[in-house]
Amino acid sequence: MYKFLYILLFSYGSAVTIEDIYDNSWAVIIGINEYEHVKPLNYAVQDAEAVKNLLISNFNFSEENITILTDGDATLNTIRTKLFEVSTSINDGDRLLVYYAGHGETYNLKSGGERGYLIPVDGNLDN
Repeated sequence: MYKFLYILLFSYGSAVTIEDIYDNSWAVIIGINEYEHVKPLNYAVQDAEAVKNLLISNFNFSEENITILTDGDATLNTIRTKLFEVSTSINDGDRLLVYYAGHGETYNLKSGGERGYLIPVDGNLDN
C-alpha cells in the first residue's frame, strides 16, 4: 500500500503541465448566428465567446493570441486572412485551436462518400 502511495505522489510531483508541452497557444474562434443567405442560429456566437473565456481561464491561452470572429466579421475572406495570419505567427512547439460554431453543409460525392463544408456569414448554399 505504501509503495503505491509513493508512486502516486512521485507521479503527481513530476506531472507534465501544459507549459512543459507548448511554448505558446493560439486560437481562431468563429461563431455565426446572423447569416446573409442562410437561416439564423441562436447560440453560436455565445458558444464561441464561452470557448474563448474557457481557453483563457482554464487552458492558459493569452487573450492577445485569440482571434474571435462573430457574425458580420466572419466572412470567407476574413476567415481565410485570419487563419493565414495566425499560421504565419506560430512556431514549432506552439499549439493552435480552431473552433467553429455555425452552419455546415454536406454533399454526396459522385465517387462515393461525402464532403463537408463550413459556411461563412456570407456563404451561399448554391455556391
